[in-house]
Amino acid sequence: MAATLSFRWLEILEKEFDKAFVDLDMLLGEIDPDQCEITFEGRQKMTCLSTAFAQLCHKAQTIFQSNAKLEAQLLDMRSDRIELQAAKAVAEQELHTLLLQLHSSQLEVHELRGLDVDSQEIKKKLESELLSRQKTAMEVARLEAEVKMYARDNHELRQYILALQSEVYGARLAAKYLDKELAG
Repeated sequence: MAATLSFRWLEILEKEFDKAFVDLDMLLGEIDPDQCEITFEGRQKMTCLSTAFAQLCHKAQTIFQSNAKLEAQLLDMRSDRIELQAAKAVAEQELHTLLLQLHSSQLEVHELRGLDVDSQEIKKKLESELLSRQKTAMEVARLEAEVKMYARDNHELRQYILALQSEVYGARLAAKYLDKELAG
């Protein structure tokens, strides 16, 4: 989002420059016609200033686009980190589920060997715990998939908006300086 602000700042600065440029041009137009050398020299300097400012804007826009790409990479890295944390949580849940299944199997073995353990009650608790875990895991997985889909859509739309803003800015910049050259 810093990239969007940067483009706005650049646009504001460009408007201020344009206003000052027009004001200075009008001021040069008010100089006595007998001193046309000053007017001519002033307009040449203004042309140099305009060219330098256009190059500065272009360089700044390039830097801002680079920052936008770096910002996008940072967001990708953050999403990768979130995915890794989610995978870790799922693995821990799976481990817990496998542990419950192991205990259930051990109870069955004790039951088959004839050992007197209140295995039915423990088995019911384990199965209840397993069902509860599965329902929770399914709900979490569904929500995570939905969030991932929305995040991907959001990222794509942000990239599209940035590209459109960049094109609009470039077109405005080209049109303004073309108008200045034609008027000058």
